Amino acid sequence: MKDKKIFSTVSQYYTVGIIAYLILAVIAIKVMNEATFQVVSSYLTSNPLLSQTSTVFVPANHVLWSIQFRWVLVLLMGLSIVVPAYYVYSISNGVKKLDLHKYRFIDWLITGSLMTLVVLALAGVQDIMTIFITVSITAMSYACLWMAIHNYGDIEKYTKKIYSIGIITTALPWLLVLVYAISTIVYGSVRSPWFVYVIFAIGLFSSAVNIYGYTWHRSQNNKKKLVSDETYPILINQFIKVLFVLILVIGLKR
Repeated sequence: MKDKKIFSTVSQYYTVGIIAYLILAVIAIKVMNEATFQVVSSYLTSNPLLSQTSTVFVPANHVLWSIQFRWVLVLLMGLSIVVPAYYVYSISNGVKKLDLHKYRFIDWLITGSLMTLVVLALAGVQDIMTIFITVSITAMSYACLWMAIHNYGDIEKYTKKIYSIGIITTALPWLLVLVYAISTIVYGSVRSPWFVYVIFAIGLFSSAVNIYGYTWHRSQNNKKKLVSDETYPILINQFIKVLFVLILVIGLKR
């Protein structure tokens, strides 16, 4: 009876999330402007004006892709639907043994990494390898924090080490964003639009929630059956994604 009640609640939450994501995807397509960010490959080339007697190298960029933010958000919403749809389908078809944590972690890793890509683009990070490495570090942070949370109590000393690695890998991308944000103000002599800083704040909140998850799971005694290990993460993740997309839609509306 307990599992049936939890499964029913999880299915309801995920169904609401799917509907919200679909609506947000349509809104993004209809409302957002065609603002883009570039992904470039950096390289060295010669300066023909200065290379009279010897080659003088200067940095340059080659634009690989110019991507509209709205299509990234549509992709984010599309990917966010996959795992909830799987769980809703499985629960609706009476699957009795269902791991409510495994695929949710995959969802968070993929969509969380994609949100990091958006944050990097808004900060001004364009180099493809910088983006790739930073997003990979973000994915690693999700993996470490998930391992720390779900292996808690097995081998305590290793769990704490993995958790520490998770904290460090969560913080590293934000160090990069901080440097770019400060450089924009100091060297660019301009402030980013308001919604960029709000997106940064939402991203930081999401990272803080992931880090806090370890402490929350340790102290959780599941007295509140409908706000448990299975349902609380769903609600907070849906809240973060919806707020993230709404702010970007408002900031980049036509």
